[in-house]
Amino acid sequence: MNRLIQLEYQYRLEEVCERFGFQLEIHEDGGRLPFAAFARVRVNGRHLTANRVRTLAFVSGLLCDDDGIWLDWNQSRRSPEALENGLLMLFGVLSAQHPEAFLEKPRPGIQTPATDELPRSASYLERYYGDGFTAREKKPAVVDLALSQGAYLRSVDEDPLQIVDAASQIASLAAGFRPDEVQCALDDGAFDPYLVAAPTQETAAGRPAFDALRDALLQVAPPGLHHVAFTNGGSEANEKALHIARIHGPGGRRVLAFSGSFHGRTLLSLYSTYNPSKRAPYQIPGFETTFLPMPWLEEPYADPVVPPGWREAWADPQGPREALKQGDGLLDAEVDALMAVEAAILEGDVLACIVEPYQCEGGDKTASRRWFHGLRALTRGHGVPLIFDEVQSGFGLSGKAFWHNRFRLLDAAGNPDGPDLVAGAKRAQVGYVISRWPDPSPTPAHAASAVRGRKHLELVLRRPGHEGRARLRLRELMDKWGHIVSHPRAFGDAFAFDMPSAEAANHLISQRFYRGYMVYIAG
Repeated sequence: MNRLIQLEYQYRLEEVCERFGFQLEIHEDGGRLPFAAFARVRVNGRHLTANRVRTLAFVSGLLCDDDGIWLDWNQSRRSPEALENGLLMLFGVLSAQHPEAFLEKPRPGIQTPATDELPRSASYLERYYGDGFTAREKKPAVVDLALSQGAYLRSVDEDPLQIVDAASQIASLAAGFRPDEVQCALDDGAFDPYLVAAPTQETAAGRPAFDALRDALLQVAPPGLHHVAFTNGGSEANEKALHIARIHGPGGRRVLAFSGSFHGRTLLSLYSTYNPSKRAPYQIPGFETTFLPMPWLEEPYADPVVPPGWREAWADPQGPREALKQGDGLLDAEVDALMAVEAAILEGDVLACIVEPYQCEGGDKTASRRWFHGLRALTRGHGVPLIFDEVQSGFGLSGKAFWHNRFRLLDAAGNPDGPDLVAGAKRAQVGYVISRWPDPSPTPAHAASAVRGRKHLELVLRRPGHEGRARLRLRELMDKWGHIVSHPRAFGDAFAFDMPSAEAANHLISQRFYRGYMVYIAG
């Protein structure tokens, strides 16, 4: 039997076993379900012995060796479908006899393996990274998404690592793993029309799922934005936003972005990512992004006053600039930064200006509300589309639908204002762009993701926030460790603090798994 057919057997049978919470041991010529794996299951109120497992396996058309149920895909004359059906028959009998063994959630709490080893994770990672094509990550655990629950991330191992995912899969989970509302929707069949057929938004079967999410997004959209486009993820969403902006803006090739930015890893989104180590190897000449300074708020909760005439001055291409300075360090830096944006616009060949209302990868920091008012007025005055990249910061992370809601943007006449396009993904479970203009070339996206996104938006809009509690706990951290912890900050579900050096931060990060928390360095 050739290797490709062996892998087909292996992966198909692994998938069936994992669906019922069993892990298939992989050997060179087959797979084994050890007798010990059935210890949690009872039939007629009695624990399963090896002999009872043999009997049930035989009735299901499966063979056993001395150690467990043996699935031979090297010498087998049976098709993978036949072995799949045998497993499904066996698991069906067991789940009917003892459903609790298959439905019970893992207990919450931090767990670490007794031996500090994660053998099943290690074998999966070795299989994945074995050919050396993909760069190895530093995380030792393979996540069991079926058994991870709420705040707890759980590995696939028999003696698992279970820790608090304090980063919510890098801001991709609005309510933890497998929130009850989403699980209930799955169990009630809300996803059934979409999981296998995978219809897109351009088909009659897929359109209802996308229409429902579109209507929900438009309920919380910024002023003047009446169109929604969908993509498969965040980088695609930024590409889509840039594509739409190029059609309706000046039409140039040059994107304006800011220091510390991260916008994705596909072409223009990658070229607009500040870190040169990420983008330089892939840069195509002629499509370089212009990176501009961003005046950071040193005090996270500061809200400097917007001076009279600020928006009017920036909205007028001939308005005063230097005269806006008042000898205030932050204000003067903001004027200089906005003047740099204007100078870049006047150089021509501009496509759009893209900015994160809150830089997560860039260090959990932002500029002031005042600066964003100036940026919106300036770009509008010069006819340059302004894109807010809310892939990571949006969909309720800040406690509001979008992070930029905190800025309360106004136009020069004092009317509510907003960006021309908002790109999002992550917590939304699907990529989206809310735009002033329609999408001329819709992108296929998975309808099941749109259903998931709609359910998560319902959670986001009605769930109480944790900002007050997070700020209190960060203050306690500061009181205890103030010699190494500074600038604690929390907005909605996002929280961070600074450390004195990269070495200190890395020392803390190196302890994260055995202390029971998944956390990351930003910036």
